[in-house]
Amino acid sequence: MIFLFDACENSGVLEIVQVIMRVIRIITIIAPIILIIMVTLDFAKSVIASKEDEMQKNFSTAIKRIIVCVAIFLIPTIVEFTTGLLDNVGTVGDYTKCITNANDGYISSLKAKEKAELEAEKRQAEKEAKEKEEAAEKEKADTKAAQEASDSKNAAHLKQEEKEAEKEENATKEKQERIDKKDPHLDYGYVTDIEDKKGNDGITYTKYTFTQKGVTINVFEEGNTKNKVQTVHKSDGSYKILYKNNDGSYTIKSYNSSKKLVATEDNVSNIPNEFYIQELW
Repeated sequence: MIFLFDACENSGVLEIVQVIMRVIRIITIIAPIILIIMVTLDFAKSVIASKEDEMQKNFSTAIKRIIVCVAIFLIPTIVEFTTGLLDNVGTVGDYTKCITNANDGYISSLKAKEKAELEAEKRQAEKEAKEKEEAAEKEKADTKAAQEASDSKNAAHLKQEEKEAEKEENATKEKQERIDKKDPHLDYGYVTDIEDKKGNDGITYTKYTFTQKGVTINVFEEGNTKNKVQTVHKSDGSYKILYKNNDGSYTIKSYNSSKKLVATEDNVSNIPNEFYIQELW
C-alpha cells in the first residue's frame, strides 16, 4: 500500500496515468459518435430493405451497440466509484489520488520538486566528495608534516649524538693528554686514569689511578672548608687522609677497611711519598 501511495507522488507514474485517462476520454467521445453512425446505417439498411426480420435483427444489434457504448462511456465513472468505495472500506491504497494528481499542474510541480531534490542530492554528493578529498589532503599533509617532524627529530637526535660523541672524544683526548703529561709517581708508577668528580659531601676532587694495583689518590680543590688535600686508598680497603693546617703544617689520619680511625699524625712538615706531591710532578 505504501508503494502505491508513493507511486501517486511520482511524476513518471502520473504521466502514464494521465495518458491512460486521456485515451479513455477520447474513447468515450468517439465511441458514441461511431455508434450513432453505425446505428443510423443499420436502420437505413432496414428501411431500404423493407424486411421485418432484417429490421428486427438491426434493431437488436443497435441495442447491443448502445449498451456497449454506454458501458465504455461509464468506464471512468465506474473506476472512480469502485476505487472510492474500496478506499472507504480500507482494502486498498489511495488509487483515487493517482487519478486526481494526474494533471499538468500537479505533474509540473512534482517535476520541479524532484528536480530540486536531485540537485540537492547532487550538491550533497559533491559536498561529501569534496569533504572526503579535503580529508584525504589533510591526512596527506599531516602524514607529510609528521614525516618531516620525524626526520627533523631524527636529524637533531643524530646531530646531538654526533655532538656528544665529539664531546666524549674530546674529553677522552683531553684526559689522555693530562695523563701523558704526568711523570711517574715516586711510589705508585704511571698514572693510568684521571677522573674529575664531586663527592657526596659536595667537595670536588680529581681521582688519579696508578699502575700499582689498587692504589688511588684523590686530590681535592684548594680552599675547601674541610681543608682536605689528598686521600690515598690502598688495595686492602684502608686509606689515609692528608689535611693542610692554617699554619702550613699537615695532619695525616689513617683509617682501616671498616672506616675506623686508627692513627692521627699532627704537625707533619714533610709530606710522605705515598701522597701525591704536586711539586714533584
